[in-house]
Amino acid sequence: IKTLVDVDILDIPLKDKLASAHANGGTNALMQTLRAMDTKKKLKIELEKKLAEGIYREIADQPGVRDKIFQLVKSLFHEFTAVEEQKSLIRNCERLLPEDIGKAEAKKIRNTFVKLRRENEKKKLMAEVELKLR
Repeated sequence: IKTLVDVDILDIPLKDKLASAHANGGTNALMQTLRAMDTKKKLKIELEKKLAEGIYREIADQPGVRDKIFQLVKSLFHEFTAVEEQKSLIRNCERLLPEDIGKAEAKKIRNTFVKLRRENEKKKLMAEVELKLR
């Protein structure tokens, strides 16, 4: 069998999110929810790794810093809920996050992210207008 047709979960305890997805949309909805959860987990791991091996590599081995990085990633993913935003955050974390992990606040980082995104959109629009004028 190349495709999954149905999942029988009658006697399997599921988390509420998964159980409601299966109840509302069947196997396809359950698989989409699992895929979304897996993507989010992979992105969190990628960001944690990038912070520990990048911006905060000099202090990452100190006691308690890994926990701070974990908590920072958790708070960032509460602010950045869309997958595209999370991927952009990971790509641009060097520009967005402060060098001092103690000064890193998810809301401030989100504001900086929005500001930079607007500036980039303005630049793109200006470039398009300039091309049309030529």
